[in-house]
Amino acid sequence: MYGSNKISVNLTQLEKDIQNGKLSETRIINHKELIIYLQNRVDNAKTRYSNNPTTKNKDRLNDAIRDLSNAQRDGECLIQGCVPNNYIIKEK
Repeated sequence: MYGSNKISVNLTQLEKDIQNGKLSETRIINHKELIIYLQNRVDNAKTRYSNNPTTKNKDRLNDAIRDLSNAQRDGECLIQGCVPNNYIIKEK
């Protein structure tokens, strides 16, 4: 969802064009890579909080745990960089 519009991305074509070098500034971060990244954020936040148990560090830890949980629940992947509009499918 984007506002009141439902959109999707033609990931097949996007990935193909990334691999062919047409979109050198764009990268798809798949679900597995994202989970590894977010788990590292949780681990770092735990260490930071253990070493310095401040409210700010506790909030950072809670945010990192929430982000990881949401990504796992939703099966998220991310697209880094710009997605040209010809890859975006607007649905009604």
